[in-house]
Amino acid sequence: MKLTVLALDYDGTIARDGEVVPSVRESIAALRSSGTTVLLVTGRILDELRGVAGDLRFVDGVVAENGAVVHLPESDHTTVLSPRIPEVFLAEITRRGIPFQSGHCLVDADADESQRLLEAIRALELPLVAAFNQSRVMIV
Repeated sequence: MKLTVLALDYDGTIARDGEVVPSVRESIAALRSSGTTVLLVTGRILDELRGVAGDLRFVDGVVAENGAVVHLPESDHTTVLSPRIPEVFLAEITRRGIPFQSGHCLVDADADESQRLLEAIRALELPLVAAFNQSRVMIV
């Protein structure tokens, strides 16, 4: 069976401590040269991913922010598939002193902040949800 597309997770799959294992980069390059399209699929925020992975052109495409953002590294084209996080929410969690990172469509924070984040969502009556991933919580 010939693979035509391979989707890989980032953290804990192709990366250790945030960095792509060198032998994995070589394997990805070999797959791509054989005609397989390689996608990186992650919950990470695209800009954060660029910061830890560097040049993303080692893959054909990136699906970031839990599927809400699709990025094509070769053309640098990004498509946002989900509504943006409301500015009023970002302002409120900043006012409450909650440490977070914001992407196009999600807020990433330490899971210990989940109660305070949910309180902000309730206070503003926003249609947002919390998704947990290990020690992190993502608000989408």
